Amino acid sequence: HNLIELCQICMELDSTFSEILNGCADLNLYGARVRYPNQLAVDDAITKAAINKAQVIYDFCVEKIPESSNG
Repeated sequence: HNLIELCQICMELDSTFSEILNGCADLNLYGARVRYPNQLAVDDAITKAAINKAQVIYDFCVEKIPESSNG
């Protein structure tokens, strides 16, 4: 569940994963903190920014999947 660690493992195989490391670090905060009430203040702007970062990371990862794996 540690996006930073997962990204670093991917970077060992493909250095371009460094492009999404900061986004992974930003999103990593939400993994545990949101499970506990009042531990993380989240408003609409923060939520939208997090969703945008997640979309960038998702799109980046999908681009790494070989064509033969895309169904």
